[in-house]
Amino acid sequence: MGAIRAATANAIGAIESIASLITNLSALNGEVASAVQQQEAATHQIFANARAAADNSRRVTSSVGSLSSTMTTTSERMRLVSTSVESVSEQSERLKDEVRRFVAEVNAA
Repeated sequence: MGAIRAATANAIGAIESIASLITNLSALNGEVASAVQQQEAATHQIFANARAAADNSRRVTSSVGSLSSTMTTTSERMRLVSTSVESVSEQSERLKDEVRRFVAEVNAA
């Protein structure tokens, strides 16, 4: 009878140890699941930030392209203005010469 009691006590001890291990594994499983969820949330956040950075980069590239186009147009218009100013300046000099000749002819007459 003593041997049966000892075997039963050993079996109960083993069952309690197994139950404790199962409880520990269950808790560990919950911690792993929580860590996986946190990792998933972090991965989604990283992806969202990368997408936002790419969108911002595209906007900046577009703005730089637009600015470059505007600068090219402005440069072309400045060349036209410069050419027009030179032409007006030349015409002004010719007009001065004509007025001087006219005044000289009037004074000579």
